[in-house]
Amino acid sequence: MTKKKIVKLRFLILFLGGLLAYFVLNKKDQNQIIVTVDNSISLDKIQIDQGFYFVDEVSDENLIKKGLEKVIYRDSKATNIETICGENDFLVVYNNEYYTIMRHFIPNDFYDGIPKPHTYNFDFKRKGGKINLTLSIEGENDEQFNKVMVKIADADNNIWGSQKVEK
Repeated sequence: MTKKKIVKLRFLILFLGGLLAYFVLNKKDQNQIIVTVDNSISLDKIQIDQGFYFVDEVSDENLIKKGLEKVIYRDSKATNIETICGENDFLVVYNNEYYTIMRHFIPNDFYDGIPKPHTYNFDFKRKGGKINLTLSIEGENDEQFNKVMVKIADADNNIWGSQKVEK
């Protein structure tokens, strides 16, 4: 190997190593989504949307039709998730048959700056014919939710993933 080729090879290795280090180090500064399931649930049938859902809707029917602003998990793949200060809503759908809605509230304001990264652990388990979802959020604004997913067919009778209460 000539001296010129050795210099080019060293430069290429240094460049690729630096690029790899950049992505590894910056990954720590990003939110992460981790989805786990028991053996009765299929990862590729899960879709998670993120956005903002108005509580004053008449029912969940429009939410199910439109979804939220951004799909952050589909086909067993997570995308980049950005959380903002305030309300971060998640619409979770399984097999186009079940759904639930969850809200992670981040109380930072503009003076506090952008929220620090969080890890969102979505854990699905089937118990007695129902799908239970636990969302454990790790980070500056830790929180945990436990929900039983409801049928999409009932969305017109539900609000915020639960049956409407008549007054």
